[in-house]
Amino acid sequence: MKKHDKSLFQIGEVTKVMGITRKTLLVFEEMGLLTPAVKDAHSGYRYYSADNMTQIRSIRSLQSLGLTLKEAAEYYYNVDN
Repeated sequence: MKKHDKSLFQIGEVTKVMGITRKTLLVFEEMGLLTPAVKDAHSGYRYYSADNMTQIRSIRSLQSLGLTLKEAAEYYYNVDN
């Protein structure tokens, strides 16, 4: 397998640094809140960038303010507001 850019992080590294679970990351992705910087087509491995980690921090901040994940998604992607 080809080694990805050193500026990208594997899912385990991200969960450790961000203090969240793998399942949480996958839920964020499933809900459309987060898209990995790279998803290896062959292995299915996900790689995340520093920008992705900023997104995770923002999502977690919105949650700490009492927003649900659905409301957070609406906050980010509602083009009417």
